[in-house]
Order: sequence, then structure tokens, then C-alpha cells
Amino acid sequence: MLGETQNKKGYPIIWIIDNVSQECGFTIIVKLELLKDSVIDSLEHIPYKYWLTIGQRIGNTYVKDHGEFKKQDSSWIFDNKQRRIRIPQPDSLVLSEYKSLSLSTSEIPMWNKEHGMKAIMVPEIEGMETEFIYAYPRGVYINYDVDKVCYFYKQEYFYLLIFIKQPKKAAGLDSMHGFLLLKGKYK
Repeated sequence: MLGETQNKKGYPIIWIIDNVSQECGFTIIVKLELLKDSVIDSLEHIPYKYWLTIGQRIGNTYVKDHGEFKKQDSSWIFDNKQRRIRIPQPDSLVLSEYKSLSLSTSEIPMWNKEHGMKAIMVPEIEGMETEFIYAYPRGVYINYDVDKVCYFYKQEYFYLLIFIKQPKKAAGLDSMHGFLLLKGKYK
């Protein structure tokens, strides 16, 4: 995660960098604007030679208005509570297709679109009721590991931004990591 700012109404705007290709390749800056009932995303491709201008594009208005889960063995700690994160198994047809998958990074969004929610294994977090609201289109969400979990507070609800680590590589050895955004209500 690159940083976090706020819009005029105080809703979080999250800035994320996806370094898809190796050095001398390109980076994607993802801007997620979390509104009350929706998410607006925008993606910008930045060639390697322009990386130094990324800060200028975003500005210096960063805030830190989120918490992070801490990894501990096979569970995660948040608010002094141990929480297990379970990733469901895909149906056998999608899993079989995933195992033989050999996509370029430009083909991943189409694969996700064709398969829809059958190809997005939304994690279940023990003790939290959440709903799925967004998946980064360049990630593959089957047989992944959870890498990082960020918690964004709002008055009536919260967001969980879950970064995933996809062990499988795209053609050309580019990464297929991604992130999922979940929304929950306080009990």
C-alpha cells in the first residue's frame, strides 16, 4: 500500500502500487475511493523511468487512518483477538482450469470477468461478518496466501483490504498478486 488520503467528505482514498513487471517494466498505481455504498477505482500505468514522479501525482496529504492485522503462526491478531482467515476451495472445474492456467498479465482481467465469483475465493474471517465489494482485476484469487490485512474504520461500518500473494506466475514470470476489499458492519 502506497498511502491513504481522504476525499472532501472524509471517506478514505487508498493508493496502491502494483509492480507487475520486473525492474525496467511498468507499475500500476491503483486509486480506490471508498464511498458509503460503492467503490470507485482508477488505474494508471507508470513506466519505470517515471517512478520518481509518483509522489507528485498523489500529493503529500497522507493520513494513517487504518489498523493492520498481525500474522501469528496460522492465525491473525487484531483488537487483541485471534482471528482465523479461511480461504474457501473453488469448484473442481475452476480449480482444474486454474492448474493449467498460463496467462499473460493482460489476459488476467478477462479470465476474472469470464469466471466471475466462481474464480474469486473470498476469505472468511472468524468473528467478522463481511461482504465482498471489490477485487483488483489483475490478481488471481484461487490457491493464494493472505499477505497483509488492513482495517479501515468508519462510523457505521468498516473495510478490510486483504492483500493476497499468488504463488503462480503469469507468462513472462510477472506476478498475479492482488487485493480484495470487504465491507462489514459493527455488531
